Amino acid sequence: AVVSTQSGHYGRELWKSNKTSPKGRIISDLINNKNLILLNIGSEPTWCSRGLNSIIDLTLSSSNISADIAEWKVSDKNMYSDHKLITFTLNQSKQGKRFRPTTKKTCIDYDKLRIELTPQLQNVDWNHHADNLDELNYKASSLHQSISESIKKSTSKI
Repeated sequence: AVVSTQSGHYGRELWKSNKTSPKGRIISDLINNKNLILLNIGSEPTWCSRGLNSIIDLTLSSSNISADIAEWKVSDKNMYSDHKLITFTLNQSKQGKRFRPTTKKTCIDYDKLRIELTPQLQNVDWNHHADNLDELNYKASSLHQSISESIKKSTSKI
């Protein structure tokens, strides 16, 4: 099995994060106790935001398949997210065997998302300060709805 996850925590020992958090230690112990193989290679950050970066996105596999995974890397392709795209290849002989997706797979067309969302964001008065909590909640809800609708229009099932 191969699992990619956003750990949200830091683990200097196993995944070369810049620090270790208590929950990062728990994740490290889980990886070790379950004999999982951490596939992350190098010290390239998987998450960058507001001048900060870290390795919090992990790719794990069971030991019986780890040798069939190659070319793990953090892509420099802009994914319009604070998380970077992680790619790897799987040995051809293992592909397509007993694969059961655990979630519905969707794909966001980021060019379409930009086209859908840009006009809506340009109409937002970013300099206006809310006078009260109700006004702030209304503006936040409207912004959330605009973003959600744009994502929905830009997403297709694969």
